Amino acid sequence: MKTLYILLGFILLGLGIFGIYIPILPTTPFLLLATACFANGSEKFNCWFLQTEIYKNNIEPLKKKEGMTIKKKLKIMGMITLFLGISFLVMSNIHGRICLVVVFLAHCYYFFIKVKTIE
Repeated sequence: MKTLYILLGFILLGLGIFGIYIPILPTTPFLLLATACFANGSEKFNCWFLQTEIYKNNIEPLKKKEGMTIKKKLKIMGMITLFLGISFLVMSNIHGRICLVVVFLAHCYYFFIKVKTIE
């Protein structure tokens, strides 16, 4: 079972890293799940992952409830806006467009209201 957790941890880590560059994929949930898998699979891999820059830059500030810099928030929201905007323009279904607007507003609310802005 531990081997399965380790394997799943690396798969989720790969998806999380891929999500850093492809904003359609959510980075943070994949990295959080990878953290849980490594913690259940191996102390060695868990310690390794907790020392990586990926963990320190993406998960640790959220775990400590420190927040994000405005630059990081704007970068994330810019990519989200770009991809949701393209999807909105391409989509002709009104229900799909409404869903995209709701997703966009939820992202705005989360990043600018719920996540604290740090220097």
